[in-house]
Amino acid sequence: MDPYLRSALLTAVIHSLRAQDEDDRAQLRIALERVRQALRDALDEHPVWRAGPRDAAIWLREQGLTISDLADLLATSESSIRRWTSSEEDGGPGAEQGERVMVVVKIVNHLRHAMTPRGAVHWLQRPHPELEARRPVDELKDAESYRRLISLASGVRSFVAT
Repeated sequence: MDPYLRSALLTAVIHSLRAQDEDDRAQLRIALERVRQALRDALDEHPVWRAGPRDAAIWLREQGLTISDLADLLATSESSIRRWTSSEEDGGPGAEQGERVMVVVKIVNHLRHAMTPRGAVHWLQRPHPELEARRPVDELKDAESYRRLISLASGVRSFVAT
């Protein structure tokens, strides 16, 4: 399970238990809704995490990202994106491109809970203050930057309902 979702679920459960102990029905409702949302998100993300790069590229298209958007984000040609996402083709991204696809899909999976597909593309393409004004898409270069970008994206959705 995604560490963000595990943390969100555990935090919501703890808040639920506290609200129950304090007999605070309003807070209990809020906490239980947070539990429901965390469980929904965990079930919703499962195919994204477990699928391979080709299925991840198809999922990105299903989220509303255009072929042009994906070509820009994945630093590849539009014809490659068409081939990867076509039901008539068997080929998928190679190892290096596949890793980049999986990172982008994890980032978009976090961002889609707080913004539209177009907003997710803009988030990736705009300078980010925590990256010293560099664009997240330009930081897609190695495993260390992947973890940092996924963490930044998960932070976009980490507000707490009150």
